[in-house]
Amino acid sequence: REAAAPHLHELHMTTGMVAHLSVLDGGDCVYLDKIGGQLAAALPSRVGGRSPAYATAGGKALLAGLEPEQVDVLYGGPNLPPRTERTITDLSTLHLELNRIRRRHGLAFETGEATAGMSCVGAAIRSPASPVAAISLCGPTRPGHLERIAPLVADAVRTISRALYPELDTPRRNRAARTSAASWSPQVMEQMLATQSHGWI
Repeated sequence: REAAAPHLHELHMTTGMVAHLSVLDGGDCVYLDKIGGQLAAALPSRVGGRSPAYATAGGKALLAGLEPEQVDVLYGGPNLPPRTERTITDLSTLHLELNRIRRRHGLAFETGEATAGMSCVGAAIRSPASPVAAISLCGPTRPGHLERIAPLVADAVRTISRALYPELDTPRRNRAARTSAASWSPQVMEQMLATQSHGWI
């Protein structure tokens, strides 16, 4: 939380959206921090509160870092309880969505799946072995807005990951990081976001 807090503040000040820090606990994401000014009251999330991970951008970013078999164990059956009419409600569709997130280098989106009328973009903070937490930005649904702010979330989680895990900055990883840092051009973002389908963003 200490490592992420300045970045949450910056994301909120830059975008005006609500910034969350969350971790995975079973099949839920648990919120460790929430920064959002007046807009925060429009979202039911709270520090210490829970949401089904499959219904939130931050939660889906964390689930995408797991093996499919681990996701199956977390939910234990094919049906997922809905939060809204847009929530993913079956495990097979969730696996398709998690595959799209992996192809987008970890960027996760949701539009009205957790709270009607609200949309989110999230990405995971990673250790060398696995995702450990997620940052997400949430606000009223506006066409095209999430795509524009997605690089800010990706940059924030990359910076926090390196601060928490200096071993990520080995020479080999540095080469990958330079490639990743250069990857958020409009052209590459279009290619990444073209993997969306089925209305889950």
